[in-house]
Amino acid sequence: MREITNPCKNEVNFVGKLLSMEIREGNSKEKGLPYASARYVTRVEQTYDGVTDRNDIQHEAFAMKLDNEGKITPAYQGIMRAKDMKTVADYGNDEASWIKVGNGRYAGKLTENIYARRDGSGVSSSTRIETRYTSTVSTPPEKTGPYATFVVEGYIFDKADEVDAEGEPTGRLVLTVGVVQFGERLDVFKMFVEAPQKVDWVSRNWDVGMTVLIRGRIRSCVREVATSTGGWGDSVPGETTPRTVRELIITGGNDEALDEDMCYDEDDIRKLYNARKMRMDQIMLNAKKPAPAQASAAAAPTQKKRPAWEM
Repeated sequence: MREITNPCKNEVNFVGKLLSMEIREGNSKEKGLPYASARYVTRVEQTYDGVTDRNDIQHEAFAMKLDNEGKITPAYQGIMRAKDMKTVADYGNDEASWIKVGNGRYAGKLTENIYARRDGSGVSSSTRIETRYTSTVSTPPEKTGPYATFVVEGYIFDKADEVDAEGEPTGRLVLTVGVVQFGERLDVFKMFVEAPQKVDWVSRNWDVGMTVLIRGRIRSCVREVATSTGGWGDSVPGETTPRTVRELIITGGNDEALDEDMCYDEDDIRKLYNARKMRMDQIMLNAKKPAPAQASAAAAPTQKKRPAWEM
């Protein structure tokens, strides 16, 4: 079996127009060491599985200025060079820089951001994209055009048909996937399969407990969704409202589970899973939010499909 100290493959690659960026320099609180951080938003218009999305993808970078030998780190230099890039916000779409993240060790990665809900009812998580190096390119690739992709190895915790707010099936499949990161840390992501033939294939070939290789696209776009029928009065036929959709869309992967020497032992995964739950509990404690005014018994009961892997 695979050692839990051996992290999953986790790569994010994309090419797009730089919409905006924010670069900050400071000193760490504990030791006062200099660092730089950057937050970028890149626009990627991509087509896959017959779907065309206009995505505004946020990605972040962080680097200490000096290494243990007192030399300036390449990652810090990369953030400093980004200051020369042109954004759509400052220069307009035609003059803005095409930027690229990717190519092996220069690829970005998916990480999980766990946070306490503002109402104090618990914790939630979202997907964060971390990048080490961002470079400019003259134009996007001719064959593919702009793209935003990910390739990860992951342990499947759950697989289920997606249903909408009214309980109706959407035709999509939802996978809950655990990705082992450096430092024996487990991050968990929701991923979606939506092309009908791929939904059928994943339903038949991938199952809970498998460690698989997953390829997909990053979606971060605004879509019109049907307005809820709740509230007072009649709903207006065809009424919609814009909503930002951020999803990881599975478009491919390996035919079956990885070889045994590349698969994680369930007991090892459970240890990391329990450590993640402890992190979530600590985040909730640190938030110091008061308990909700109404008793939790008034909330609708949550249906548990697999209690052993309660998310």
